[in-house]
Amino acid sequence: MVQQQGHPVALQWPTRFETPGEAAKAIVAANPTQATACVVFTAFNSAMLDGPGKMQPAVFLPPFCAWLASRGIASHFAVTPQTLARLAGPRTIVIHIYREVGCDIVTPEIEDAQKDSLVFNAPRTGRTIADKMATHRLFTQHGLPMPDLADGGEGIVFSNSAKDSGAAVQLMPGGTALDPSRYNTRFIDTRVVLRGKSYFTTVRLLCIGRHIAHAYVRAGGASTDSSPSVHAADTPLEPELIERLQQALVAPRAEALSALASRLGLLLGPGFYAHDLLIERGTGNIYICESGFKFHDWSYGNRIHPIAQDLPSHRFMLTPDYAVRAARLFLAACRDSGFSF
Repeated sequence: MVQQQGHPVALQWPTRFETPGEAAKAIVAANPTQATACVVFTAFNSAMLDGPGKMQPAVFLPPFCAWLASRGIASHFAVTPQTLARLAGPRTIVIHIYREVGCDIVTPEIEDAQKDSLVFNAPRTGRTIADKMATHRLFTQHGLPMPDLADGGEGIVFSNSAKDSGAAVQLMPGGTALDPSRYNTRFIDTRVVLRGKSYFTTVRLLCIGRHIAHAYVRAGGASTDSSPSVHAADTPLEPELIERLQQALVAPRAEALSALASRLGLLLGPGFYAHDLLIERGTGNIYICESGFKFHDWSYGNRIHPIAQDLPSHRFMLTPDYAVRAARLFLAACRDSGFSF
């Protein structure tokens, strides 16, 4: 049993299913007989429910959907627009699972099928956040903090792929001719020095709508030949270091991070997001690096798994508790959009 705000939730699921399809069948079989609302997960891409980089469905979806079922909400799955059209309606919440880069699902057929439903991870939002320049324009137009675009003048330039997430980046000295097809911005120095060693850092916010499910630091050793773009695999397996980074970068900024997440959620609309933030050395200013769809960060969870018992700030990410928290915040995000339960 998992206790959430006074409500005991029975999670009668194995740690994980062998396949997403096996999990989906079990979820549908356990739906409430008198559902008050329905969630439809769509998977129109070739990866189906796996949604590369977005979730491990056989791990995340069973406890997420079990909690919804305990609240009288059914879960279904659609792999074609025709199935979506059959399931969708005013009491339906559609959740699209797809990799926004290279998987544009803005089509008249899908738009028509979901027109009466509340939609999470909207196709048009995916089209925008798949393009870093389009994201920069949108965010800056609404006063959200982004690194300034660079033109090759003075100062170090951070040069990234305009679309791919996790692609190789380059640091270019001032005065260098820049490739205009790339996403070129002012370099934000995120280095933090702890125990005499320097680390590049980024803070990731996992959000459902405008609500933060978890905020945590990813880090990598900073040297003359290391990349300032850090990912889960770069984070040292040092519990004390990870907890100290959490206390240094996340804990004292809880209010600011919450406010920023709220603004991002209001602008982008309902969705499951990962917002990657840069906290500038010296000034403490917060900048948005990029945003994308993400249900849970299994790559970070896999990375910290060997030391999870020594990470009080993060170990719940490796348990059904995280999916249950996400389900609770999902309902809050639905209510934010006027959906009543």
